[in-house]
Amino acid sequence: MVTVSTPLDREVTDWDEYTGHLVSPETANIAARISGIIVAAPFKEGALVKKDDVLFVIDDRPFRADLENKKANVAKDQAQL
Repeated sequence: MVTVSTPLDREVTDWDEYTGHLVSPETANIAARISGIIVAAPFKEGALVKKDDVLFVIDDRPFRADLENKKANVAKDQAQL
């Protein structure tokens, strides 16, 4: 006995399945050069950032106090000359 059927005419989607993981072609490591209290983070996590974009704002009061102290020491040393 021979079975006969008519071919179906339909669209076939080609696909392949692979295992692996994705890695961003461009990454950046962010490391603090100074310590301090973060008072603002004006960027959204996951957003694209460009060179010179502000990522964090650190409380500058301790640094200003240190600068004023050093200026006062310079003025004192100049007065002693």
